[in-house]
Amino acid sequence: MQLEGAIFDMDGTLLDSTMIWEGIAGEYLRTRGIQPRCGLNGTVKNMSLAQAASYLQAEYGLPDGADTIIRAEQVSPKAGALELLEELSRRQVKMCVATAADLHLARETLRRNGMLGYFKEVFTCISVGHGKDRPDIYMAALHCLGTPKSSTWVFED
Repeated sequence: MQLEGAIFDMDGTLLDSTMIWEGIAGEYLRTRGIQPRCGLNGTVKNMSLAQAASYLQAEYGLPDGADTIIRAEQVSPKAGALELLEELSRRQVKMCVATAADLHLARETLRRNGMLGYFKEVFTCISVGHGKDRPDIYMAALHCLGTPKSSTWVFED
């Protein structure tokens, strides 16, 4: 079977950003002089950046948005990710991103790391209206790619 399409997760798959997700909320609060409550990382780890920012705003009274809470320039490509994207591009495999991250931050992070141009589109949980616990984001990406389901792979961590 020939690979025709690829749908990539971003955090932890294309980008070495897992460590940011695992501790960013608590670290950010501490920089603001606020002691995070026990279990905060577990609460926000499956949220998009926009959701986490809203949660922090509501729970801790923060005026800051996602752009302030996380800096896109903090993450770099995972080892071998750029080479894989280049090889798939050379083979004319169509590619999209499916991420829980905020669209603005996702695009900016991919752009800063030289990856954005490889992708036909960047889909977010917010843009499709559901989290990754439902297939909506993957189906939207598959539809965008226009490739058969049987020859489209999903790369997730």
